[in-house]
Amino acid sequence: MKRVATKVLLAVLSLAPGAALAGSVAGVCPDGSAFVVSRKANAPCARARFVSDPSNLPPLRPQLLPRPYTWMLDQQARDPNNPYNLLEATEKLNAARPSPSPEPQPALPVGAPQPQNTYGAQSPSFAPESAANAEPLALGLDENQIRDLVQLVALRQELAPATFTVEDIERDTQLLVRLAHAESFEERVLDALGRSDKRVVLFLARSVRSSEFHPNFFLVRDGTTFRPDPQDPHEVGFVVGGAGPLEAGYLALGYLVLPERFDPGTQLEIWWDDRSVATVLRP
Repeated sequence: MKRVATKVLLAVLSLAPGAALAGSVAGVCPDGSAFVVSRKANAPCARARFVSDPSNLPPLRPQLLPRPYTWMLDQQARDPNNPYNLLEATEKLNAARPSPSPEPQPALPVGAPQPQNTYGAQSPSFAPESAANAEPLALGLDENQIRDLVQLVALRQELAPATFTVEDIERDTQLLVRLAHAESFEERVLDALGRSDKRVVLFLARSVRSSEFHPNFFLVRDGTTFRPDPQDPHEVGFVVGGAGPLEAGYLALGYLVLPERFDPGTQLEIWWDDRSVATVLRP
């Protein structure tokens, strides 16, 4: 019902001023969702608060706005309470438990035939190679080069803005997260990877007040999605700092390694946590 009401609301608000249907009644439910109905009796909730005109409705709460379907699927897949992830966690827990000590076998009488080993020799086990075991890239940047990258990310916002702002309860800026493209830095990372079929984007997190930053990025281009794995240093790497708490005045500088189709010269929709921005990083 909320989705239907929201679609109706958006359709009405998209009309020119004064074009709303005559006699329509608009309001907001206690959960924050808005509605437009023909009469008050059709309100989809109890204790609704009505407004005299649909144009007087306040903005919808962010969590009630439509979200990309692929973004929702990614969030569900990463949810630790997803039964799919709970099975994996249970398997890891069981594997970490020590195996019970074998019961001692009774001694055989002298001269009795010895039992044959029907299972063969125990083969060594090999753990699959994981992203967590991959070595970070050695980029060999000096202090001046790192300082230039920090300044470049800030200057690029004037030409290709891509900034996420986190505010506290008093609407004061707490954390700034910015993205930019640098061709020379991209070449350095691709040389270290030994790949030419990738693209590289810089990100910079600067704390105004003590906060926490994690590189939870998600990209969409023409219906194709990609989430760089924060645990894989060949997809998400840090030049300065790292993920986790970020004290006031400190910064974390890193990069994302993307598939070639996510060209910074094309329109990209970039998500970070529950925020998004659409931009061309290399106009």
